[in-house]
Amino acid sequence: VKRPPIQAWREPRALDRVVVRGFLGNVDYGPLSEDWPDPSLTAPPIKGQWRLDEDTENGEGRPISAGLEECVKTMRVGEVCEVVIGEDRGTIELAQLLEDPDQALISHRGAWAEPGDAERRSKAVDALRAMGNTHLKKGDLQKAIRRYDRALEVADDGGGDDGDNYLMEESEDAQQASKAAYEAGKEAVKRRSLAARANRALAHLKNGDALQAKLDCEAVLEEDESHVKCKFR
Repeated sequence: VKRPPIQAWREPRALDRVVVRGFLGNVDYGPLSEDWPDPSLTAPPIKGQWRLDEDTENGEGRPISAGLEECVKTMRVGEVCEVVIGEDRGTIELAQLLEDPDQALISHRGAWAEPGDAERRSKAVDALRAMGNTHLKKGDLQKAIRRYDRALEVADDGGGDDGDNYLMEESEDAQQASKAAYEAGKEAVKRRSLAARANRALAHLKNGDALQAKLDCEAVLEEDESHVKCKFR
């Protein structure tokens, strides 16, 4: 119906938070507009946001149709499409990709961490590890491994910070405080990275890949010899 030009940042990818609106049902609503049709009609409007390849419900608590998600993955922001899912026909629009600093890191859209921005990286690693843990519990091992992979990528992204930015501070006390904050942030990211790698080892082990599990455990034990779970695994 309407196809915007190719712009990579406007095309959804896994873990992007998408906003979709439209109508799906055997009712001809005509062209999509800012004003919703009469809500008394038989097919309710589709509206809401969710994280692609991750959430099973949208922000309003409605289940996400696998067919609808597959359609959205092929769209661009601003595109309006006529869709057919099973017996239902409708018109939907990919209205927006929701962005914030943590989300940009999670979905990896070239939004690298700022130098020394350990807090933001820590939050993103925690979020990705939590996603991986959820999939691990459900037995979706491949998806769990992908989430742990991304968590480790974020943890390793230091934004080009070589740790000497504290030298830019004017006083010696300020330099010491800045260096201490940098080291504390670096250690916080490292702890989260080790947790994600240990969990990935378990996912590999459950998936029958003993070699990858062993490599992950060895990498953790190099940093933390007392890591009980990795010793056991």
